[in-house]
Amino acid sequence: MKKKKVSTKELVGYIIAGVIALFGLSLMITHTVGVYLPVLNSENAIVIAENNVMTALKIGLDFLGWGIIFLAIGVIVALIILLTVAKKVDLDVEKNQRRAQRLGQIREN
Repeated sequence: MKKKKVSTKELVGYIIAGVIALFGLSLMITHTVGVYLPVLNSENAIVIAENNVMTALKIGLDFLGWGIIFLAIGVIVALIILLTVAKKVDLDVEKNQRRAQRLGQIREN
């Protein structure tokens, strides 16, 4: 079976999903560094930034919570793209198999 080329839309979708997931992962790492940084909380810039984000957005999510959300969104977008492309490839394979079967029957007659 020959290899299918990756379309531009598929590649752009994967890049966007990867950037979203990478942003979520970086938020989670930033939170972990902020928690374990050996500095007082009043002097910790990461903890201060988390508190400012929580008060500005009026949502009780720190960087870890936002990171999990962004990571999940990135994975879901990539999964949707993957399933869509897989369905399209399956339809193309079935179409080619039916065509080959019809041509085989015509040649036999």
